[in-house]
Amino acid sequence: MVGHETMTEGQDVVLRETAAELDVFEPIGVFDTERFEAVTRVANVMAQASLIPDALKGKSPEETFGNCFLVANQAAGWKMDPFAVAQCVSLVHGKLCYEGKLVAAVLRAQLRIELHYQFFGEQGTTGFGVIVSDTPANADGTYPPGARTVPGTVGEWQTFKRAEANKPAAPNDNWTKSPARQLRYRGAREWCRVYESRVMLGVYSEDEFDELDRFARSERARNVTPGDNPLVDSSKTEPSKGSGQEGRRPDTTSGKGAGTGGARPDQAASPGPGKATPDQKKLFEKFTAALLPMRGDNLSKARKAFWMEHPIPDAEKTDAIRELEAKIFEAHQNRDAGRLSITDCKSHVAELIEEVFSCSSS
Repeated sequence: MVGHETMTEGQDVVLRETAAELDVFEPIGVFDTERFEAVTRVANVMAQASLIPDALKGKSPEETFGNCFLVANQAAGWKMDPFAVAQCVSLVHGKLCYEGKLVAAVLRAQLRIELHYQFFGEQGTTGFGVIVSDTPANADGTYPPGARTVPGTVGEWQTFKRAEANKPAAPNDNWTKSPARQLRYRGAREWCRVYESRVMLGVYSEDEFDELDRFARSERARNVTPGDNPLVDSSKTEPSKGSGQEGRRPDTTSGKGAGTGGARPDQAASPGPGKATPDQKKLFEKFTAALLPMRGDNLSKARKAFWMEHPIPDAEKTDAIRELEAKIFEAHQNRDAGRLSITDCKSHVAELIEEVFSCSSS
């Protein structure tokens, strides 16, 4: 019994010494009274400074203090100078965001992992990209087993300025002037979100504030108003009077109604000459590529201009084709509104196109 007590005390000593040596990330450290008081003192001093960024200045002294407290507390969690952190924040759509260079520095400090960057493609093009890894690449460019990698390109990660009237949206200056540096910053954040998400908990940079649940974002990109679709003839969208179908979807489970043979409406193509073709698939891939750089009102203008230049014969305008066009446009509206990232928008649209045309070919 005595031996058991002695062993337990020894284990406790080892555990206490080990815990003291470990640098543990504590997202709820603000609830520690001593830390809370220290952060409050720092926030008070920061709120009285005239050189703090406009993003931290509130409508009242209390609001300014609260903003400064948020930054000071985050800096305490990162074990960084709160005044240096304060100079690297901005306000985007009402959300406090941190500059990419600060986030990259935090990752190195918190993870104690040296990330490696292998660039590929031609600089100055959207195909220029990087592979971020925690392990150096082999001489032949491959990675050893167990390496954790995240690839990305300028086309996938670059952000755009808000579009001006009658002008397409242009990439932000940082992506134009220093694409390699921006790929490093964005790549480090993407790598961390995939493999070490705890470090980035609640922290966003300007081009990542729109991180939302993928399924929820996809659901937002489903329903659109048929009257806004240039492929839809509004005179044919309403059921005939006395048909008994007003307000109801066609019966697709019994083969009666839409004539789809029991397939889901968003997968079905009309029978006969209106069946979707491989050429239409290429056309919709070209359509989404035309919308990708567009923002604001230019989205609708680009949509109309595209179909004026690439009209689809009436015989080929099936329900599936009309619905696909509408869903693609809605996905780009969600991208423009910040509910979908560029990467997720492209992925979602690719899934929509593949779903329609894989069903048509079967």
